[in-house]
Amino acid sequence: PSPKAHSHNLIAQRCAEALQRFHGFLQFRFGAPPVDFDDLISSHNGRINVDANVISYTEYEWLQQVLLPDQTGDTLQKMRSLIAMLAFRCGLRRGECLKLRLCDFHPGSCPELLVRNSRYGRTKSSSSVRRLPLHALLTDDQLQSLKDWVDYRTSVVGSAFPEALM
Repeated sequence: PSPKAHSHNLIAQRCAEALQRFHGFLQFRFGAPPVDFDDLISSHNGRINVDANVISYTEYEWLQQVLLPDQTGDTLQKMRSLIAMLAFRCGLRRGECLKLRLCDFHPGSCPELLVRNSRYGRTKSSSSVRRLPLHALLTDDQLQSLKDWVDYRTSVVGSAFPEALM
């Protein structure tokens, strides 16, 4: 095929993959019915892809069932579950999760999480500093779990230490 045809196929492939990922989000968040995308997405297109979506929505749910099987657990299990949630739902890197401080969580009508440099560590780059709209990224239950954790940590370290690690 001509280079122009190859470019068109590559664009079509990327659009189909983006559509499949978006539909996965719709299934997870709003219970949309399943759709078979096998006709749109080729299994081999001669190039190496980087897949930022390391796990699927189903695998994430399985992971949460392993981490917190009955939605209760000890402190370490809850921490692991929250880190998985922040990584999967908000796109945080491991180091970003581990360096979050209590003051980085902003509750309210539109809860936000600030990912920024602190004395505990720096972000990967200056463009990695960001403000995440948690009300758009997390379900109500997930947001409540995060709020509960922040309240728990505040009670442990005291409200006078907002710089304490989350």
